[in-house]
Amino acid sequence: MITLINGCSNTTGDDLNPGECWSDLYKEWSTDDVLNIAKSGQSNHSICRETIRHLELNNQIKSIVVMFTSFFRTEIYNKNKLQHVTYTDTQSSKPISTRNVWWNEHTRKVLKEWFSVQDMRNFQEKDCYDMFCLLKYCQYNNIKYKFLWCYEFPLVHVHVLDSEPLDISTEPEKYYYSNYIGKTLCRDESINLMKFWVHNYGNGDYKSEVQRIHGHYSADVHKAFFKSILSQFYE
Repeated sequence: MITLINGCSNTTGDDLNPGECWSDLYKEWSTDDVLNIAKSGQSNHSICRETIRHLELNNQIKSIVVMFTSFFRTEIYNKNKLQHVTYTDTQSSKPISTRNVWWNEHTRKVLKEWFSVQDMRNFQEKDCYDMFCLLKYCQYNNIKYKFLWCYEFPLVHVHVLDSEPLDISTEPEKYYYSNYIGKTLCRDESINLMKFWVHNYGNGDYKSEVQRIHGHYSADVHKAFFKSILSQFYE
């Protein structure tokens, strides 16, 4: 029997050593074979789509563990290859490696402009539908599932759009899908990596860099987070 894991860089273990990410700890703990298909920069749409695709192609997968990511992400196709793009990628001022033919100053500028004219509600709505599609797929096919989160829902403290916080308290009509996800799929704060970190390490400050590297959480955070949720797997 196989357990499938999917997510973004918080599931691949970016800025961590092998064996330190929560997904590595899960693999070490589980008695099943574990297949981790997570990819850095992946959107929730991609996470849901690729999870279902693997479930369709492999009937040995009987359970999944998915850590959903932030909603302001997308992907485009280039020469039959899928390229993941995050809003943060477009805001960076770091020089771009000449070895990456696809990601250059031109594509960064174009995608930055594209993100600037998007209604963030569209991202939230799409993610909400995709999450429920995956949920219902698992229920219909008797696939055991566990959903985790690496960013907060509802969105209150996440800073995007030129570092401006998303204020759902003053403009709730713009973020109703975020609220809905927060009250349904993500109503249990204990399975949220960001909230675990901010309450236990960040002293309530979402901008803190304590126990973080490039926005990713340290090995100590991953270990403590995994220990805290261990009893919840397929309870």
